[in-house]
Amino acid sequence: MTNGYNKVLLPVKDHRSQVNVSIQSYLASINSFDEINCEIALTWLFTLEWTEERMSWKS
Repeated sequence: MTNGYNKVLLPVKDHRSQVNVSIQSYLASINSFDEINCEIALTWLFTLEWTEERMSWKS
């Protein structure tokens, strides 16, 4: 299925079309909070989803 696949190309069949990307972000944890020095350390997760038209098939 990935034979000849080029990961550098846009994931669309027509290079003039748009790529719709859904982005979700999650605050996973607050690792530390320092009020005196005004510092906070967070773990933040991002999920990006799009349709790869060049890897689709008809069922």
